[in-house]
Amino acid sequence: MANKREDDLLKQSAKQRLAKVRYDYQPPKKKKSRVRDYLNVVIIILVLSGLVISLLQLL
Repeated sequence: MANKREDDLLKQSAKQRLAKVRYDYQPPKKKKSRVRDYLNVVIIILVLSGLVISLLQLL
């Protein structure tokens, strides 16, 4: 009975250590490239303006 209890305690402490390691670990943050962000914005604007133009031609 005592053996099982020790096993449970060991497992619990191992889980706590693992949880702490997971909590402490922060992956290195990637620097988001601003160029890609600007490119995405430009593409979205072009697509939206194309949609507006095609809708105006239908009228």
